[in-house]
Amino acid sequence: MTTTEIQHLIDEAFAKDSDDIVTVDLPAGTHELDAPLRLKPHVHLRGVGDQTVLKTRNKDINFIELDPGDDTAAHDIRISKLHLIGPSDDPDITHDVASKPELGCGILAATKGDSNAVEQVVRDIVIEGCRIENVSGCGIRFDTRQDVLMKDITVKNCQLLQNRRPPDTGSPDSYKDIYFYGTRFENIHLEGNTCSFTPNASSPYGNDSGIAFVINRLKRSGCFVRNSRMIGNTCSGHRRHGIVTNYSSMAAFDVEVRGNTCRDNRWAGIYVNTDIEEGENLTIEDNVCEHNGYGGSSDPTHGDHSIRGGIVLTGCYNSQINNNHCANNGRPSSGFGGADASAKSAAGIRVRGKNLTLKGNKTENNVGGSIAKWPTPYENVTIISDKNGKGGCLAALWPF
Repeated sequence: MTTTEIQHLIDEAFAKDSDDIVTVDLPAGTHELDAPLRLKPHVHLRGVGDQTVLKTRNKDINFIELDPGDDTAAHDIRISKLHLIGPSDDPDITHDVASKPELGCGILAATKGDSNAVEQVVRDIVIEGCRIENVSGCGIRFDTRQDVLMKDITVKNCQLLQNRRPPDTGSPDSYKDIYFYGTRFENIHLEGNTCSFTPNASSPYGNDSGIAFVINRLKRSGCFVRNSRMIGNTCSGHRRHGIVTNYSSMAAFDVEVRGNTCRDNRWAGIYVNTDIEEGENLTIEDNVCEHNGYGGSSDPTHGDHSIRGGIVLTGCYNSQINNNHCANNGRPSSGFGGADASAKSAAGIRVRGKNLTLKGNKTENNVGGSIAKWPTPYENVTIISDKNGKGGCLAALWPF
């Protein structure tokens, strides 16, 4: 089917003006796209798994854009069992450095308009059982303006494989596999997803991060991730981080990060960063973080070398960090290149914050030590050393 034919089916379903979800079933086969599909409220675009392929060789085409179709933000949309294949496996395909991160995405939900518009809510979105590979932008990107709330969003059992922004120079930080960029996020559920890149002739690493929540730089206060879950995801082979729970002036309230596996990410396996001292109430438990934090000093945006390791808390408050397994951080797995100078600070768990408890963590064979800390801020942090396994020690390693 052509782009026009599929879009016609979507528009027909939307025209039914149903309060229930209307399903558009795409048959097995390869469907070449020459423009984005615009998916509208109360429509479910469903394939039959890997057999339903959406494909493009245009590096700047978004496969699916969530289109509200009215004056509000996107809502009540379902996407399932689709296989999206982009062009970034071709080493001859490059991006202009000025290329926008909103282009080349697998699935994009972006709000428009200026910051003075009435408040919008992106809500009730489910993306499940999709395979997204070789796309040249973000795999799944939720991109909002200043005063937009995003809530009740689920991304579950999706595979995001070999996605990268070519070339491997420029500013890579806006390209993630699953990316939430905005100001307020509530009831976001990410479960059972795989975000992975294996080095090849085209690139030594994939997108900047596997899963990330990042603040919209236009607004610096009142931003949060709340009542959200990241459970059982696998994130490996990224340019910087496996999972970013919150970044900059973004607080986190009642956020659970549990049972994830983060390996061979060049900076951190799980990264918690905030520069505001608000109660976060994160639960970071039962995660496996191995072989992270081995590289980055030669990158254009290499950053602070202390941001390396299995679990890196650069500002974390009122939280529990328990029963995680952090091993071999600072040492890449075979095939992921050699470690550089920044690997010397790759601890199993690096701690900065207040009112924290660390218990039952297993930390071993990490280049930068087992459990390390920055000098400040550091208050009321309980590290139960006899419950943190081999090498469960506390040491100040930064600055060097």
